[in-house]
Amino acid sequence: DIGEVADGSVGQAMGLMSEDRVTAVNGHPVSTWDEIYESLPGDGGLVTVQVQRSGRTIELTGELPPETSGRSERLGISPLFTTEVGEVEKDGPAYQAGIRRGDVIEAVNGVPVSRWSEMARLIQSRPDTLIVLRWRHEQQVFTDTVTTRSMEVPGEEDGETVSAGYVGITSKIIFKGIGPFRAARESLRWTFQTTREIVLFIRGLLTGQVSARMVGGPIFIAQVAGQTARQGFTVLVYFMAMLSVNLALINVLPIPVLDGGQLCILLVETLKGGSLSQRQRVIVQQIGLVLIFLLIIFVVFNDLDRLLHL
Repeated sequence: DIGEVADGSVGQAMGLMSEDRVTAVNGHPVSTWDEIYESLPGDGGLVTVQVQRSGRTIELTGELPPETSGRSERLGISPLFTTEVGEVEKDGPAYQAGIRRGDVIEAVNGVPVSRWSEMARLIQSRPDTLIVLRWRHEQQVFTDTVTTRSMEVPGEEDGETVSAGYVGITSKIIFKGIGPFRAARESLRWTFQTTREIVLFIRGLLTGQVSARMVGGPIFIAQVAGQTARQGFTVLVYFMAMLSVNLALINVLPIPVLDGGQLCILLVETLKGGSLSQRQRVIVQQIGLVLIFLLIIFVVFNDLDRLLHL
């Protein structure tokens, strides 16, 4: 089911609405969001989406822009997550209140919620604050006060540290077995998309469109790793995969002492028709070490600055 439709998006222009259930894209039946991704034409063009709305089947048509990633975000739609709880952080605020996997959050501070995004906004806006949660466990309804904890994250615009409240729960996610071959294909698609986003982030750093304060170092990585570990194994694995792609991409940057730098040296030697002298290699390695050392100082300074502003 569709959770939200972005303003000004292709999906909004087509007439897609929240709580529509997508059943087919361009005549291809779909039952998961991954199948929606795969059914979208990569070169853009006319796209027809069949949805179930209030018991009726509706077909909507729109013009999709070209995009190599083939993601459903091109439609400007996001999945609907209910407030049913998945993972619960042991000894976290929600766990101490008695909330368990499968419970459904019904209200935050008396405000009824039916979507995870609504509930998350209410909780995240109140770090280190006493709030009232109402939830349903099987056939019983419980109400209790919970003190949120604070999670420090970099801001989206200037990289300044922002405090966000959390109670230690994640939304319920249903996993579907897809087999090893499709899993390999999906992992490649995810890696490509993640790499693309990292490249765009680096380009933003170089052009000044993204604040350098958003770059994190070992201290920040350790903090985020601890926070994700408390949110559940699935979230931790996702973070580890994201970190691995980041490190792999950094390693192929054309900086001496890194693998990317060594590839550049091999390319220069190939074009030159001979090996670099010992002195030239030493100079190149020293330049690389200086660059790496400056990068380490910069990211550690960013991390310490965040800690001082907690």
